[in-house]
Amino acid sequence: MPSLDGAGTAAMAARSIQHYFPTGSGKRPLLVLDDISFDVPPGAFVSIVGASGCGKSTLLRIFAGLVRPTNGHAELGGRPITDADAHKGMVFQEDAVFPWLTVRQNVEYALRARRTDRSRRGGIAREWIDRVGLTGFEDAYPRQLSGGMRKRVDLARIYASDPEVLLMDEPFGALDAQTRLKLQEELLQLWEQRRKTVLFVTHDLDEAVYLSDLVVVLAARPGRVASIHPIDIPRPRTYETRGTERFRQLTVQLWHEIESLDRTSRSATDPQAPEVVA
Repeated sequence: MPSLDGAGTAAMAARSIQHYFPTGSGKRPLLVLDDISFDVPPGAFVSIVGASGCGKSTLLRIFAGLVRPTNGHAELGGRPITDADAHKGMVFQEDAVFPWLTVRQNVEYALRARRTDRSRRGGIAREWIDRVGLTGFEDAYPRQLSGGMRKRVDLARIYASDPEVLLMDEPFGALDAQTRLKLQEELLQLWEQRRKTVLFVTHDLDEAVYLSDLVVVLAARPGRVASIHPIDIPRPRTYETRGTERFRQLTVQLWHEIESLDRTSRSATDPQAPEVVA
C-alpha cells in the first residue's frame, strides 16, 4: 500500500485526546481519557498497558477510527484519523473469522474487500496461510480449528491485506498459556519480516515487554499517560529472553508502577475505602 503522506512513514500519534462516556439522562458524562499525547515511531512495536478500566481499548478504537474522541485526535501519517479504513488493520481478542468460510476463503475475503486483483488473491492467500503455519488447512472451516489456529487465520487475513499499521486489542488474551507464548513468538517473526507499525493493547506485562520497543503506561480514572518505557532488550528475542535479568527487571518495574497508580486512583475516587493488604 502507498504511504499516506508519500514519505514512506506510517507513524501514529495521539494529540491531546480527551474522551467522555455518556452516563444517562441528566448525569454528568464520565471522563475516561484525559490529555493523551504520545508518538509511535515508524516501524515500532508499541504496547499500551494499565489497570483495568484505564481506557486502553477505547484509545485503540480511537486510533482505529471506530470511536471519535470528544476532544483532540489521533494521527496516522501526520493526518487526523476520522474513520476506519484500509490503512489500519485491527485484530480483536474475539475471533474475526467467518464461520461459513474456509481458511482460504477467509483470507481471500480480506483481499476482495481491499479490491485486490482477482488473479493475485489466491497467491497472496497461499503465501500468508503458509507463513502462519496453516498449510494443509486451507479448506478447513473455523469450527475444525483450535483457538490458536483461528487466531493464525486472523493474522494471515490482516497481513495479507497489507495495512499501513496494525492495531491489536489483546489478541491472545483468550488463549491458553502455551498457545499464547507460541503465537507471541510467531507474531514477532512476522513483524521482523515487515516491520509494520504496531499498537498493541495487553494486560500481560510479560507479553508487553517481550514484544515491544516502547511500553506506554496509562493511569486510570481518567486514563492518562503516566510514563513511556523504552524496552532496551536486544532483538531478535526468543523464549529464553524471558529468563534474563533485564526482562525480569522491566516487568517488575511495570508491575509496581501500575499497582501504585491503581492504588492512588482508587484512593482518589473513594478516599474512605480501606487499603486491602494481600
